[in-house]
Amino acid sequence: MYRILSTIKSALICKKKEILFFPYSFCKTFSILKLLYFEGYIKSYFLLENKIQIVFNYLNESSLMSILKIFSKKKFIIYLSYKDLCLFNELNCILFISTIKGIITHYKALKLKIGGKMIFFIR
Repeated sequence: MYRILSTIKSALICKKKEILFFPYSFCKTFSILKLLYFEGYIKSYFLLENKIQIVFNYLNESSLMSILKIFSKKKFIIYLSYKDLCLFNELNCILFISTIKGIITHYKALKLKIGGKMIFFIR
């Protein structure tokens, strides 16, 4: 999961329009890509044999993802309660968390009134 996030982050820094990614885990990779697609950050993603092509969404030559910050790593895990997630509503960012319902945005977690492990956020 962290490979896809760091690959996307590197591609955004290099201002690439699309990338090819060779995932270890298709399940987690597709759940993250599906969320990024529905939030409008990527234009499309395709499965090509054993790799995934990801096309980023740009507006006036700038990516809609200006900042992608990866938080949870194997040695550094941050768990957020429902009350903690309420604080993120005031910020201009979308937080992606891993919950018992899968990987979801903090907006959906607030509707479900659950917390989870913070993975990354986009501003």
